[in-house]
Amino acid sequence: MRQQRVRNVAALLVAIGTVFGASACAAGPELPTEPDVSTSSQPATTDTSAPQDNYAQLQLHPSTTRDGWLRDDYANGFGNVWQPESDTASICGVVDGVVMLNESSSSQSSIVVRGVCLDTHEELYRIENAECSHEQSVGDAVAIRTVIGPLTKLLLVEVASGDATQLLESEDVIAPFGAVYEFNDSVLLQVTHAHSSAAVYSIDKSGELQWQQQFDSGNWDCTLLDGGPTGVSEEARLGCSSFPDDYAIVDATTGEFEVAPGESPVPGQPRWARDGFSVSINSSSVELFDLTGTRIDEVSGIDGYHRPKSPHDVLLPIDEFVDAYGVAALSREGSVVSYYASASSDHTFISTGTVVERKSDLGEVLVTGAGNAVLYIENSDSTLYSSSGEMIGDGPQLEAHTWTVLDGLIVITKAGRAEIHFPR
Repeated sequence: MRQQRVRNVAALLVAIGTVFGASACAAGPELPTEPDVSTSSQPATTDTSAPQDNYAQLQLHPSTTRDGWLRDDYANGFGNVWQPESDTASICGVVDGVVMLNESSSSQSSIVVRGVCLDTHEELYRIENAECSHEQSVGDAVAIRTVIGPLTKLLLVEVASGDATQLLESEDVIAPFGAVYEFNDSVLLQVTHAHSSAAVYSIDKSGELQWQQQFDSGNWDCTLLDGGPTGVSEEARLGCSSFPDDYAIVDATTGEFEVAPGESPVPGQPRWARDGFSVSINSSSVELFDLTGTRIDEVSGIDGYHRPKSPHDVLLPIDEFVDAYGVAALSREGSVVSYYASASSDHTFISTGTVVERKSDLGEVLVTGAGNAVLYIENSDSTLYSSSGEMIGDGPQLEAHTWTVLDGLIVITKAGRAEIHFPR
């Protein structure tokens, strides 16, 4: 394996940022504003018997591996919509007025990664024979894959500047890779190779390998666990699960197994916490464990897979698992914005007791960092509410698996319909 710093490599990166520079891009484009449409598609009532006081006094300590909270300005409604010039483009990242696109080349014979200004569509950099995905965003960068001849290379590319660091090079074809995290000035990279073996790598931002850990098979999915609100970096772990019922815990600093595959204390699919995990032992009981795999407690009467609905990748300390049961949406500071009304999928807003009816709990919920607005998504329809439960207006059509949150913005990533929906 060879790691090296990659800058302006002709076969990979045509960097013209020195001509335009990221500073040439404004924070957002001046575009026509979406009409402010208000409807009553989701009725609201008031629940005077709900346990508002209990949730209002609850202070939780959330973290996310990627910041899934929306910008607070969405409380003003939806505003400008940005679209790429090419209908083959998908969106991989948005930082400081620059958007990273993945699209077909002008000859349609290959795919390229490009960085362009949101306000002018000016090209800042181009990486040939490359592909990227919003799922591999990490901080202000995106891990991308290039294939030239027999070599597959993974690069970490800064969205705003196009500066690239080579993370990994292999003649063994690297399948679309999984989780990418920042940790202690390094990148934790989960990779599946062609022969279906999985591996996790820690590579510093100069491109030097720190450690690697192998798994026997390729169906592993890892989450970075920071050790809790008072945890130090040495306590951070990677929680990795494999369908249907195996999991492992890897020390994020050393790469050693804390809990090795096949040695989990009880079989099942874990729900990860910042400093532990839970495993359901039946439909209404769970066991709680710390990150060494030591059993802490057994809790009855709750569904082990429930967690706050928004943001979707939120992690809580294991000792807040029970208190958070029933919470629907959390602010960045850990205040409850809404909770589930009784045993239904309806949501009650803390500040007023207003209940928003929902058809099911299968839809998505997005919340702003300050908790001053909540966006509900059901059957691709999205509706924006204030923190009091008052409807602000309808949002864009958001089909399943075609959108994400990048830089606090709602982004439709799908090629052919790529869009960034700014707040008003």
